[in-house]
Amino acid sequence: MNFFELMEEQTGVQLNEVQKQAVLHTNGPLLLLASPGSGKTTTLNMKIGYLLLEEKVRADRIMAITFSKASAHDMSERFDHFFSGLTSDKVHSSTIHSFAFKVVREWLRKNSQDFQLIEGNISDEELKKGWDGPEIPLHKKFILKKLYEDTNGVQISDDDIDELMTYISFVKNRMIEGRELERVKCNVKSAASIYQAYEQFKNNADRLLLDFDDMLTYCYRILHDDAAILSKYQQQFEFILTDESQDNSVVQHEIVELLAKPQNNLCVVADDDQSIFMWRGSDVTKLLQFEKTYPDATVMTMSQNYRSSKEIVKASNQFIKRNQNRYPKEMFTDNPSDQPIAINSMRNYEDQLQYVTEEIKKSGGAEEIAVLYRNNSSAVPLADKLDKAGIDFYMKDIDAKFFKHWIVEDML
Repeated sequence: MNFFELMEEQTGVQLNEVQKQAVLHTNGPLLLLASPGSGKTTTLNMKIGYLLLEEKVRADRIMAITFSKASAHDMSERFDHFFSGLTSDKVHSSTIHSFAFKVVREWLRKNSQDFQLIEGNISDEELKKGWDGPEIPLHKKFILKKLYEDTNGVQISDDDIDELMTYISFVKNRMIEGRELERVKCNVKSAASIYQAYEQFKNNADRLLLDFDDMLTYCYRILHDDAAILSKYQQQFEFILTDESQDNSVVQHEIVELLAKPQNNLCVVADDDQSIFMWRGSDVTKLLQFEKTYPDATVMTMSQNYRSSKEIVKASNQFIKRNQNRYPKEMFTDNPSDQPIAINSMRNYEDQLQYVTEEIKKSGGAEEIAVLYRNNSSAVPLADKLDKAGIDFYMKDIDAKFFKHWIVEDML
């Protein structure tokens, strides 16, 4: 019984021909272009299982890199579901940030350098300090607010601080420096100067101050400059698999390239059509130039969609072809037809809100409905409309800063 027959018997998973080829490709660089609903996570797990069970690769020689904690958890959970009865081995699965921070901490310990994270949670005591005194809290947002005030002579708005932080994350992830900083569009006055002052402030502190993006930029510099640390991780991980690679930034791609050398047993799973994080530094250029980076690379396309109806797949193909900066591919499905896609054009946002409210009422509450909105400011009138219509709702990850504004609080 071969591996794929065993998998079908033990797990019920039956791979198509392209998925099987991807699993069997173990040596050398592979770019696996996976369309939506094409079973990429299942294929990745089967590839890991094949390396462990058939190629007899030690689990600690394999690293799976994901874009988010949720993806890492999902991959690990599915692997346990498929292989818990066949092996007790667990491969190293983590986000790129988690791995990068591990490298940075190792280098800092090696060089006896103290550090402090300045992003994430902040205590109530720190919050109360504000930024009016000589000592501001060592937190990214407070530091940037202080530097903006010193540079421009006025306090920064909540919207501008968000845009400034997005700008900083973008230039770091794209590895932009020097005069190029001025060419990156940002509506915040003196953004490039504030960013440079921010970097100088961190480097001149008593201890090294790190934000989340520093984990990536420092990791890249360490792997690039410290031959011993780079060699250690290159020898440790013989096989590297990356998921959702269309979301990787320039610095993330560079880190993976360094780690994969010299064997380049690298499996990159991505879909250039699903790149939606360019605003925070992701870059599909590395994917489009994959064969230039790795002349011996193999590129495969998983185009069969197992999730959606024929109508959705057809509309998706027509829509995404408008993007010229992509690999040519056509998604298909063997799924049956379902309801046609309805497109309703409204004259203004108020009409949109009225339409959404009426459609929810028509449903009678018998089914779950998700409403997607463009940005957090769009959510405010939507919440108001649903509330007045007596429709219960839950908002995921809402940015409540509108309701925290002192004018709104006073009115409430």
